[in-house]
Amino acid sequence: MVTLWGNYEGISQCHAWVSVSQSYKLDDIWRRMLKEIYSKDKKEFHAEKMTCGELQDELKEILKTKRYLIILDDVWTAEDFRKIKEVLVDAKLGSRIIITTRSEEVASIAPDGCRIKVEPLEDDDAWRLFLQEGVSMH
Repeated sequence: MVTLWGNYEGISQCHAWVSVSQSYKLDDIWRRMLKEIYSKDKKEFHAEKMTCGELQDELKEILKTKRYLIILDDVWTAEDFRKIKEVLVDAKLGSRIIITTRSEEVASIAPDGCRIKVEPLEDDDAWRLFLQEGVSMH
């Protein structure tokens, strides 16, 4: 996922990687998306006092003319995803929305050819990965 992010980052006009988690507030998700999008343009963005509706309108306005990559990490329910997707305008510019989820229900929203199911690592493989990444960080 990180490699994909790095590759697409150069060709998208804006991008955001947002963790949704089990307990979230829509206005917090919009704020985080907008801050990431504006940070690429090195623009200051003060969203603290904006309402949820104002944040949604701002996001729609930006996305309607741009090619974007939005990664929604750890989406818990299909309803959560539907609420978020309503705001993410598709102007047919090659934009992409990627979701990660533990839920089969959420995954079923994506078209058949667009789903990738990742199986858990075997214990030995998980341990090797932990050692490899843990050692490389120091």
